[in-house]
Amino acid sequence: MTSLQTTHQTLHLATIIGFAFVGGISTCLSIWIMPLLQHASPLARIAQFNSTVHKGGQYLQPSSRVLSACLLTLTVLEYLADGWGARCWAYACTLLVVLPVAPYEVCCIFWINDRVAEVGRELKAGNEIKEKGDDGSQSAVEEELEELIGMWRRRNWGRAGPALAAGVAVAIIGSPLLGS
Repeated sequence: MTSLQTTHQTLHLATIIGFAFVGGISTCLSIWIMPLLQHASPLARIAQFNSTVHKGGQYLQPSSRVLSACLLTLTVLEYLADGWGARCWAYACTLLVVLPVAPYEVCCIFWINDRVAEVGRELKAGNEIKEKGDDGSQSAVEEELEELIGMWRRRNWGRAGPALAAGVAVAIIGSPLLGS
């Protein structure tokens, strides 16, 4: 086995593990972390949401970029080894699945992060008009937070799904199912 083949196999395995990690963490955010926030007070909910989003920006976004670079590298390595064979096309198509995630985040998710942070600043400045209605109904801020966090949970699948799909696709690409 040549050093190029070893590099290819190592990168292939690291990419599978990386996409499983990023997709798994992102999935946990939608099905576990965000639902737990619904039980906290508005200020606690905002603080935890902002902390979660901050950590995602620190770890998940750079990881996703590195994984896209890994897919591009695997595509190039496969092309150099075998031209535009089935595996090369499969890597390239998988790359096309994950590339739209970054613009999707900008258009569909980041504004929610910004709005939740803005609501937090407004609450800290004392701009909450009423805490709860006389009948125990939610305040306007609680309703907006519930709506924003729910929207974030649903839209997060637009980035968790492609990561999980890419991990499965890369695993299949390396299996004997695809052939050489």
